[in-house]
Amino acid sequence: MNSKEINPRQYQVLEYLASRPSGIKLYERNLWYRSIYRNVSAATESRDWKNLLPQGLVEKTEHGVVSLKRM
Repeated sequence: MNSKEINPRQYQVLEYLASRPSGIKLYERNLWYRSIYRNVSAATESRDWKNLLPQGLVEKTEHGVVSLKRM
């Protein structure tokens, strides 16, 4: 894992993904997801995901399903 820190929104996403072993579809903006990102711009949301993926914490399938990376 990269030494880069995660922010509170990213931490919430990781906690939620931990409770969903099969992952989530990014295009399904559920209530929990909307509550995390309601007060930030779309650019901030995008940046959060762009920072999580390279750190090796999450993986995204070609179908848009995101899950915690299996160790």
